Amino acid sequence: MWKNISLALSLILILIISTFGYFFIKGRTSSSTDDRRNIHLSENERNLVLKEMRAMLIAVNGVIDSLAENDMKRAAESARSAGTATAVDLDPILMSKLPLDFKELGLGTHVLFDELSDEITAGASKETVLRRLSGITARCISCHEGNRISENTIQKPQKMNMASIRRRPNYHKTNSKLLLSNINNSYFSSAKTH
Repeated sequence: MWKNISLALSLILILIISTFGYFFIKGRTSSSTDDRRNIHLSENERNLVLKEMRAMLIAVNGVIDSLAENDMKRAAESARSAGTATAVDLDPILMSKLPLDFKELGLGTHVLFDELSDEITAGASKETVLRRLSGITARCISCHEGNRISENTIQKPQKMNMASIRRRPNYHKTNSKLLLSNINNSYFSSAKTH
């Protein structure tokens, strides 16, 4: 009897781990109409991920601007501002919704910003910095070409309040009559004002 219970519990545990593993790899995704992958997140999660992406874009702009001004110290600081220290909060619920390749690409990009900052601090040339920056932005393009962050919003259909519609002065039995009545009234009222 204990062997049967032990076997059943082991199977349940394997099922739970397998399910978690599946979602950890696949995330919460679906196909989109524009041939990209939809990643479904709550409004707050979506805002958090998009804020992190904007921070990376600001860092890229800061590096480019600093290079143009020959300010390598500020270029290194700009690159570091998008490094691993600023990676999104590792909330397990959010992380389970993101596909594995998306997580790897995002964390890898943060690592590349840290490496870029280190190279700038070590005296890398502008050409080297721009080449590395080009590699980073290629990762951004790849991510945006393949993914779309969708908000999980389920809109409830709105109920028509027929009592309030019936109280309108131009209410008729059918919507088409109501529409025609409104069109005629607005035409004649605008014709009187001209």
